[in-house]
Amino acid sequence: MHRTELYLIVVSLGFLAQSGFSQSVEWPSYNGDLGATRFSPLSEITTGNVNTLRPACTYDTGETTNFQSGLLMVQGVLYFTTYDTTYAVDASNCALRWRYSRPGPKGGLGVNRGAAYLDGKLFRGGGAHVFALDAATGQPAWEADLGDPANGDSVPMAPLAWNGMVFAGNAGGDNFGVTGRIYAFQRCRWPSNLAFNVVPDSGPARATWKKVSDRNPPTGGATWTSYSLDPEAGVLWISTGNVAPDFLIALHPGDNLYTTSVIALDAKTGKLLRYVQPVKKDFHDWDMTSPPALIRSSGGRQIAAASGKNGCSMASIAPALPREARPPKRTAANTPKIPTQPISAKRSESGTAIRSSSTLSGSKRTTPGRTRTPIQSATLATSWSVGPAPISATFTWSC
Repeated sequence: MHRTELYLIVVSLGFLAQSGFSQSVEWPSYNGDLGATRFSPLSEITTGNVNTLRPACTYDTGETTNFQSGLLMVQGVLYFTTYDTTYAVDASNCALRWRYSRPGPKGGLGVNRGAAYLDGKLFRGGGAHVFALDAATGQPAWEADLGDPANGDSVPMAPLAWNGMVFAGNAGGDNFGVTGRIYAFQRCRWPSNLAFNVVPDSGPARATWKKVSDRNPPTGGATWTSYSLDPEAGVLWISTGNVAPDFLIALHPGDNLYTTSVIALDAKTGKLLRYVQPVKKDFHDWDMTSPPALIRSSGGRQIAAASGKNGCSMASIAPALPREARPPKRTAANTPKIPTQPISAKRSESGTAIRSSSTLSGSKRTTPGRTRTPIQSATLATSWSVGPAPISATFTWSC
């Protein structure tokens, strides 16, 4: 069996070795900022000097493991995770500050994607738990159960922390009977275990599950990627997982809300504000794979952009535009007929709606005679729908 050991390598510009932190910007969450833009204003490394980057230091974890952690950088300390262990390493010399291990049975795919930092605490998942560590010492502060590993629940995602609240959800939606739940924890009530059910127990959304039985329970809608949040509006944005089982569409006809969707929740009350389901009647594991990136257009509009496994990007702006339905252009001969998908009924001022992930960069296409439209000038590729209300009794997040 091929095995790979895990190393952390910090690189620097040789001519900036004495002032490597002259530009200091914190990176306190998986995507850098709450809006998941992954933008950094640092300008010391450029296209003109990137070829001079050299290793500055290396930290060897000694682990042979899968490494999918996003690194955090707070006050000169790098924080990262493996499945069992959390590390704090000095960013200037790779010296270990502390290491905390919480061994347990491997759940899900046996991976962990990182942590979030807020008010001197690190928050991460492990097994089917979310727990907090003191960022200075690595000592555990609290933990909460989000599910049962024996049933297939796990928490590989990097939580999101904001305004005294921490948001995380369970993965495992490909396991029999496991559905997604979005949890909120509030500082004055650790732990709280208050959840939004991605697959509601009742109401109009539950009615979109057309073939439910004891032998075929609702399955899917779990979350394994991080979330994003608009701090001005207090809106939490979430990409949800696929309906399951894959490839057997006869077992889950209907829209199966709110799987394979982007949903917006009031971060403080848990109220469902909006949702969009870019892929209807998913049979091929085409769930949304990225946190919605919140981008303000040149005209001042707030855009939520997310990508899915079907190779397309979706961008939406409120208010919604009317939808029209068109069949997809390509259908493989050996796969089931792909259901009609919703698309925008209008175009942007520039005449092009966002149709694929390649439209986000704003550069020219490889296809002669066509250009990509920057996201700043684009409008809806898929319009929003007002979502049926979830179970309101689930949310009592006020202190």
